[in-house]
Amino acid sequence: MSDLWVCCVKVGDKYGPEYVNRLAAAIQRNLSLQHRMVCATDNSSGVEVDCIPAPRLPGWWAKLGLFQERAFGQLDGRLLYLDLDVLVTGPLDELVQYPTRFAMHRDFTRPLVNASAVMVLDSGVAASIWATFQSHQTKYMERHKAGGDQEYLTAIHPAVDLLPMRWVVSYKRSAVAAPPPDARVVCFHGHPKMHECGGWVTKAWK
Repeated sequence: MSDLWVCCVKVGDKYGPEYVNRLAAAIQRNLSLQHRMVCATDNSSGVEVDCIPAPRLPGWWAKLGLFQERAFGQLDGRLLYLDLDVLVTGPLDELVQYPTRFAMHRDFTRPLVNASAVMVLDSGVAASIWATFQSHQTKYMERHKAGGDQEYLTAIHPAVDLLPMRWVVSYKRSAVAAPPPDARVVCFHGHPKMHECGGWVTKAWK
């Protein structure tokens, strides 16, 4: 396998550095393949993994830097992207090696939208996503201001592979009592977030 990068984005003050650091710890526990983790951010204070500059875009839009010819202008190889409000609960090797050049997962509430909380891709494979966004940035941000980056991604690049639904699950819909046996990543879309939960989440998010 080519270089393997695990990426997250921290822009603004919605998430503290502990969200990056605990995600990194979960990656170490669940990914046996040789890899490096990086955080694309506008503020590296307290972050305990390698940091690179995030695109100067607000919130979720900054993750579109993944689709530059070199991800975030620097990274070549295989990429696993994870939002900060996810909890890794199972082994990731098979997910990283999923036979695809670009895969997302299905949105939990909008079945016709591809979701971007978990993505695996080869760098440069979908560079047209970034180029198109850059050519009409204001237009796309206004058009998709409610649905955000994943609504834009679905509109501009609908022919994408989907990760198995059993691997990427919703906390609210499938994992309140416990993560399903085959779950690799539990997504905390909306509320609550991990720091607001008890039970198994408190034990797993460390």
